Amino acid sequence: MTKVGRSAVVLAAGLPASATTAVRDALPATGVTVRTRDADGVDRDAALGVDCVVLGDDDGTVDAVDRLSTVRDVRPDVPVVLVPTDPNQRVATDAVARGVDAYLPAATVDETPEALADALVDAASLPEDEDAAAARGDAGSSEDAGTTADGGRTTAPVPAADDPFDHRPGVPQAASELVDAAPVANRLVELAPDAMFVVDRQTQTVVDVNQAAADVLGYAPETLRGVHVTELHPGDPADLTTQVDGVLDDRDAVGEPRFDALDGLEFRTRRGETVPVALRADTVTVDGRTLVVAVFRDVSDERERIEALERTERRLRNVTEAAFDIVFRVDADGVFESVSGTVEAVLGYEPAELVGEPFSTVIADEDGDRAFDAFARARDGDRVSELQLTVVATDQRRRHIEVNLVPVVVDGDVRGLEGAARDVTRQYQRDRLLSVLNRVLRHNVRNAATVLTGHGDALADAALDPSVERHVDVIKETSADLVALGEKSARLRRAARNRDGITDADAATAVRGAVARAELDPAILSVEGSAVVNVGGELEFAVHELLANAIEHGGDVTSVTVEERDAFVSVTVVDDGDGIPEQDRRVLEGAEESPLEHGSGLGVWLVNWITSTGGGHVTVDTGDAGTRVELQLAKADR
Repeated sequence: MTKVGRSAVVLAAGLPASATTAVRDALPATGVTVRTRDADGVDRDAALGVDCVVLGDDDGTVDAVDRLSTVRDVRPDVPVVLVPTDPNQRVATDAVARGVDAYLPAATVDETPEALADALVDAASLPEDEDAAAARGDAGSSEDAGTTADGGRTTAPVPAADDPFDHRPGVPQAASELVDAAPVANRLVELAPDAMFVVDRQTQTVVDVNQAAADVLGYAPETLRGVHVTELHPGDPADLTTQVDGVLDDRDAVGEPRFDALDGLEFRTRRGETVPVALRADTVTVDGRTLVVAVFRDVSDERERIEALERTERRLRNVTEAAFDIVFRVDADGVFESVSGTVEAVLGYEPAELVGEPFSTVIADEDGDRAFDAFARARDGDRVSELQLTVVATDQRRRHIEVNLVPVVVDGDVRGLEGAARDVTRQYQRDRLLSVLNRVLRHNVRNAATVLTGHGDALADAALDPSVERHVDVIKETSADLVALGEKSARLRRAARNRDGITDADAATAVRGAVARAELDPAILSVEGSAVVNVGGELEFAVHELLANAIEHGGDVTSVTVEERDAFVSVTVVDDGDGIPEQDRRVLEGAEESPLEHGSGLGVWLVNWITSTGGGHVTVDTGDAGTRVELQLAKADR
């Protein structure tokens, strides 16, 4: 971990007690201050002056993602670890969008506290103990440590008198005679804007070096002349020779210098730091001596960017795996290239057992064709969302998963697919149970209503006392209501099974159909433009329900209008009746039902559902002259 020059401060907010303990245990006993916040949440002042933030929502006062947003508003660069008590896809997606650095469900921290320690080390550089820093030789002023105010390296060379190579026996201290033999080459080295040095290939000593190279390494140029190049390499000397020879061999093969970031090619500065470099080299011959002329550049920033990208990829994969049960990748032929370790909990396979196997290995036979069709669509460049498939675990039990697939495109070609899947077996089983119950109840209600209607008709045909006839009318009306309730429940189920939740409908066509079904005079209908709108079900049914509701409450429907406006299409029903009951009005306008209002009709609830799911809303105006209900329906093209 990196020394920051002062005691580090970690802010922990809204964490379970076990997580707070894990935070303290993960950090050094000295050099770190842990601030905790509970019910008050995180405010702007709390987020300032800290080096790392660990956020949760265990106190129940503020959502963990909201806390993250507050921190990001004040400190967009501070590392943040999120520990949600109720992790789900929404929380994970929102956290990634707001720049979380690590994501650990609270349950994971409870089971494996060391996971939080790893996340803190990975997500944030916190101070280590002073003893460790002293042992490493980092103590001292920023000038002594070779850093600038912005954290970069100093470039001031060390005076030549302070020569760290004086004590090294057997290392040539000068090569002036060789330099004197090549004054032109020497002048070019001095004038070169890039970091450059010249090495005698036979003796492997530095013949000349320019100021730019000396600045990178922290020496004066005269100090470096005559030094054996392996003294500047922190690794195996043979390694350096092999790699530089490789650059020169490649140059000879292609006929021009090669510029490449070599694996493990680093220089050691005077202060003991290592600098990764990219090298371009060529050879010249002077007085029978072969000289290597090399230009190099510091690629520390590039390496840091690569490491940052790797950390980001690892962080996103961790977050994705926390949000989904299985994360995987297949190649263009459908063969697994990688599978997350979480697959074992769902299907019983070790990841290594699936890598190299076709994805069909886990697909149940009955879903094979659907899986291949979805794979083909994704390979053609389409995204596949919420595909439900049956898979077979190692114990031959069937599980039901919901899969999302996206193509991996490289240079315009699909090279494979990335996938994420959730285990929806319990949801699938609940849906099947509800479907069976729905069918059975609808069947039984319909049969019972039919029997009641038949007996009611038989009684009505008989010559009965007027008081008995009133009871017969109640029987017939109730049986008709039961049949209508069954039909409405079927419509509700169809709407719920629409996975996207939204369908398109032509407003004028749907309203005309509703007026015809209600057997109303077409003259009451006025259409002033129309458009396709977004709704959450059958718009014709919703309008017919409003018409029937008006008639039921003793009024006549006086007008029905369809009017296209800029942002929406308005459908208005006006009647001259006594008005809609208050609880039905509240349901139409989308108010939450209280336990005392659960008797509201399913029909008016469906009107609100169909309208609001598509992005629209309902307004109700009731007065002495009657009732006006308006559906404002969102246009499909907006």
